[in-house]
Formats: sequence, C-alpha cells, structure tokens
Amino acid sequence: MHFTHKKDKVIFIKKTKILSIFLTFLALALFFGGCKVELYSLPPFSAQQIAEVVAASQKNTDELALLLPEDTYFGYYLSNIYSMTEIEPVDGAIFYNENGMSATELAVFLFGDEKAAKAAKEELEEYIKRRIGDFEGYAPLEAAMLRDSLAETCGSYVALLICEDPQGARSKFLACFGDEPPELPDWSDSKKAPDLPEEKTERGDYINENYDPEAILRVWNGDQSAALSEKNRAILEKCAEIIDAIIKPGMDEFEREQAVHDYIIDWADYDAEANSNAPSASPNPDNDNPYGLLFGKAAICTGYTSTFQLFMDMLSIECISVDGSSGDPRTPHAWNMVKIAGDWYCVDVTWDDPSGMDHDYFATHEYFNVTSDHMRKTGHYWDESSVPEAKTELFLRFEL
Repeated sequence: MHFTHKKDKVIFIKKTKILSIFLTFLALALFFGGCKVELYSLPPFSAQQIAEVVAASQKNTDELALLLPEDTYFGYYLSNIYSMTEIEPVDGAIFYNENGMSATELAVFLFGDEKAAKAAKEELEEYIKRRIGDFEGYAPLEAAMLRDSLAETCGSYVALLICEDPQGARSKFLACFGDEPPELPDWSDSKKAPDLPEEKTERGDYINENYDPEAILRVWNGDQSAALSEKNRAILEKCAEIIDAIIKPGMDEFEREQAVHDYIIDWADYDAEANSNAPSASPNPDNDNPYGLLFGKAAICTGYTSTFQLFMDMLSIECISVDGSSGDPRTPHAWNMVKIAGDWYCVDVTWDDPSGMDHDYFATHEYFNVTSDHMRKTGHYWDESSVPEAKTELFLRFEL
C-alpha cells in the first residue's frame, strides 16, 4: 500500500508539471497570437467605436473619412477594393484617406464566426500587398509604411492597420477586448463618406479624343497634309513651345534628353487621385498621355512615359517605351530606354518624380540613364527578349 501511495504521488506531481507547462504555453500563445474572445468578455464597443479607438492612436488623422455599413459606398469598398466577395461582415467601419498619395487606412469588421474573420484577414493581407504596388516608386515613403502594416484578428473581429504605427494600433485594437478597455475618443466631427457617386460627367477641360503620336510627328516633320484633332494639335503646339524654351543651340543628345527629363519632373506630378480609394476621387482622364501631363500637370506612369517618348521622337533621339511591371505582387509599370552615342540606357521619369520627397528645387536622377541591372535591382520587371540591354550609365546619380 505504501508503494502504491508513493506511485500515485509521483503520478500526481507529473500531471501537475504537465498542466503547468500547458498553461504556460497557452499564455504565450495568447500573448503572441492575438486573443480568443471566449477567454475575454465581449468588447463593450461597436466595430465603429473600436475603429475610432484605433484611429485615435495615430497622428495626422485629419484626412481620414469614415465609411459605415449604411453608406452606399460600403459594399462597393468591400467587394471592389478589398475583394471580399465571398464573406460579408455583420458590422464594420472603414477610415479611408481622402488624400490619394497617403496610404493610411484603418478598418474594423465583425463577422459571424472566427472562420470568416480569418478568411477576411487573409483577404486584407492580400490587399496590403496589392496596395504596395500602387505606391511603389511613386510614393516610396507610403510603400515603406505599407510593408510594415498588418491585419489582426481577435475572435470574430478583424482589423486592417495601415498606418505609421501599426503595432500601436494593434495594441489598441486588442485592448478593446481586455478587462480594462481604453476610453472612447471624441470623433463626433469625423468626416462621413459621401454617397456612391453616379457616373462622373466629363470635366470642362477634357477633350474626348484619342492621343495620336504618329499624326503629331507627321506634322512636326513637315507633312502639312496630315490632319490633327483638337487634342493632338494642342499637344503639338505645347511641345513645340517647350522645346523652343528649353532646348538651346549646340546642345548634344544627352543635354537635350536631360533638359526634357528635368522639365517633365519640374512641371508635373504623379496623379494622386489615381491612387485614391475615396468615392469622390477624380483622376485626370488624360493622365495616361501627354495631354494630361502638359495641360493638367498630372500623370501616371504611362503619361510620363508617352510624354518623354514624344519629346525624344521630336528631337530625333532614338527612344522606346517599355511596358513592364514593378513590385511584388507585380503591378503594371512603364518606362523608357534611349540610345545616346550608340549605347542604350534606361530612364524611368515617373520614379524620378517621387511624391513625399523634398526635391522642389532640383530633379532626381536615380533612374536616369541607368543600366538594365539597376532596374532589375530596384524592382522592375519586363520581357528582356523584347528590348535591348543597357550595360552602362551615362549620368552620375546622387542620393537625396
């Protein structure tokens, strides 16, 4: 009997140690893996209030507008922007940024169960990756912020945390489920999202005609019989005016190329509205061609590329446009290559005009007359069998 008692005691001690180890691992799992609603009281706040707590943890939230389930744009945002087509939240709130060149975005959703919340988290993580591609090169500071951003779940809740301090936002989100939830901030004056707009009417300065570089070049080269539309005539006259102003007698090919490159950067900016998720966003309808850049001072990569290409053609500098991609996952992107004194060089005018960088008084040349290898190392992808290889650089680049 004594032996049996000792054995029972040993077994009891072993079970106690096992239970202690299990509880330790459980505590660590809860600490590092978010939370489980079953082990906490349900949050005393609505999804909107949790989103407000999260938003209040960040600086510079003046440009955030609030989108709620009763807003007509809410469903569009879920399906078309977040790609949540198979799952639907029970409640939610989205703080989106009205400034198209700011990627800050915060959202909280409640789903019917944890499985749906985890599926939503995966969709939001994919959205963050896609969003990086929207800003890569054009707004490098925003792209860097996106790389640090995250989605987090707690039970049936999920949060999108695209902001300067995602870990601070995560802490506030999880604190809403703890024993001592944070105080609610005053968001009584927060901007509400406008109704989903009907199809936008054409702007007064928009000419609904196709850009035709071949026709422009025929007239430029002396074919007066070639007919030009109003838009293409305006582009030709504007380019001729610019060439007369920036191209001086005696300039070689390199000097003429750089004059055009620096003029474009000084004149125009990336079309911030093209990156905006706001329902009121109004991208320049010609941001993909020279008319939008020359007259609207706003362009996307194809607008920068086509404008640079047209100037090079008018100045008889051999040039091609490269339709490629950038980022991961890859996003469509375009740039140019020029042939100067018999050698090919890569030129990405768009990425030399980054938003959020202080270069008001000089043009950047990080992607001016660089090698193909430099483009590869900076996240450019293209069909290498379709374009020449740029093997040398022609400009001494400098860092900001």
